[in-house]
Amino acid sequence: TDYEFKVASEDWSTVNFGGNDGASTVELSTFDMTSEFSLVHNGANLMFTPPAAGNYLFIFDASNTDETTLTIRTEEPYPGNTVLLRGTMNGWGETDPFEYIGAGKYEISVNLTAGDYEFKVATADWSTVNLGSDSALTVSSTVSLTHNGANIGLSIPSDGDYVFVFDASNTDNTAISVHQAGMFGDEVVFVRGTM
Repeated sequence: TDYEFKVASEDWSTVNFGGNDGASTVELSTFDMTSEFSLVHNGANLMFTPPAAGNYLFIFDASNTDETTLTIRTEEPYPGNTVLLRGTMNGWGETDPFEYIGAGKYEISVNLTAGDYEFKVATADWSTVNLGSDSALTVSSTVSLTHNGANIGLSIPSDGDYVFVFDASNTDNTAISVHQAGMFGDEVVFVRGTM
C-alpha cells in the first residue's frame, strides 16, 4: 500500500517537514531495509510504499535543524532471513534458528552439556549474516559482534538449557549474550509495582 505523509506538529506550522525536490509528492522509492532521506521545512508530501507488510521505524533526526533527516527501517533487522546459531554444538549446521522476539532482538534456548564450544550467528549462506567476535563469551555476559568476525568461544560450566540473546537493534553495534535458563528454579517470578 502507498502511504503519503509528512513530519509535522499539530498546527502544521511549528514543525512541517517533507521532501525537498519541489514536486507535490516525493516518492521514497530507494528503500533497502534501512534508508535515510533529507527533509526540508514546508517540503512536499512524502510517499512510502513498504516492500512487505510488517513494522517499520520512522526516525526523525532534527539534531541539526539545517539538515533534518528521516530514516525508515524495518523493525526486524533481517526480515525474510532465518538467523541461526551455528557452531560446534550442532556441527555448524542449520538446525538451531533464532526466534525474533521484537525490538531488534532474537532468542534461542539450547540444551548443552558442560564443555567448551565455538559458534557464530549466521544465515544459511554465511553471507547475509555472519557475525563473530574476537572475545570469548561466558555465561551471563555479553560480547560485541563484527561481520566476518572470529568464531566465538563459549565455556559451559554445567549441563542444562541456555538462552542465547542476539541483539541487532543497532545493526552497527550487534551483540550476543548467553544465560542459564530457569535461573530461579521452580520459584515463580512476578512483575510487582503500582501497575
